[in-house]
Amino acid sequence: MKFTWLEDSDNRLDTFYAWFDYTSRSIFARAIDEGLVTVNDKTVKRNYKLTNGDRVEIQPMEDENITPKDLNIDILYEDDHILMINKPPFLAVHPAKSFKGDTVVHWLLHYGCKLSDGEDENRPGIVHRLDADTTGVLLIAKDNRIHQKLKEMFQNHKVRKQYIAIVHGLPKEDTFTIQDPIGRGNNPTKMAVVTNGRNAITHVHVLKRAQDFSLLELEIETGRTHQIRVHLSHKGFPIVGDPVYGRKKEKITAKRQMLHAKSLRFQHPVLKKELHVEAPLPNDFKEVGKKTLLI
Repeated sequence: MKFTWLEDSDNRLDTFYAWFDYTSRSIFARAIDEGLVTVNDKTVKRNYKLTNGDRVEIQPMEDENITPKDLNIDILYEDDHILMINKPPFLAVHPAKSFKGDTVVHWLLHYGCKLSDGEDENRPGIVHRLDADTTGVLLIAKDNRIHQKLKEMFQNHKVRKQYIAIVHGLPKEDTFTIQDPIGRGNNPTKMAVVTNGRNAITHVHVLKRAQDFSLLELEIETGRTHQIRVHLSHKGFPIVGDPVYGRKKEKITAKRQMLHAKSLRFQHPVLKKELHVEAPLPNDFKEVGKKTLLI
């Protein structure tokens, strides 16, 4: 893949991972280190800053079968129709053409349960996605019929999705709703609040405030790309550790965005019972929570 960069940037090359079709900054950084990414026909370091006219080339990866792999993933719920797991951090949900690395799909193939065909051969069972650096509840379909029903439930807002986040700033209101449209902004590497964007609704409840940080519980009615991260940053409450929408200089060290998919609640489309499945907070989230006096 070849790109020509059309603006000057003060940010490091590895912060633009999403623009180059990588789902994780860490995986893109590894590709840079291995010399798979060149700028103006030369290898560069992760901290290279792109300038107008730079020619970026990413060496193609060799096609290979997805090898099943045993990963440390906890199962939260399972029956004959669905599987729900607690996705750990730094793990993409499914493979992409531009990188090699372990994904949830690698683990699913090792686990050996039935899976739907998914959107393509690299996404068996995958109904929805979480960012690679976001943790929490992920829902997987075991056959095509249940996959379609779950997909329709997500589209029709019949799945309640709750998240927990540690953010900079102190919202004045305890409860409020962000309803700003999201789309591609002037910076092609980011999503943004734009007038011609798609409708996006995020409900926010402040659980605790301490120092200059807040612990938020969030529920999203829509599922736009990076919705929570964009909405919170737009309102002046960027998520701690967010490499794309967060603050460049932070008082607290976090290796990833402090965003956790806390729970999913929906009516089981086959068993017709209400399911409410929660994922415990990961250790790194708890550590940042202690540093900010929020947990």
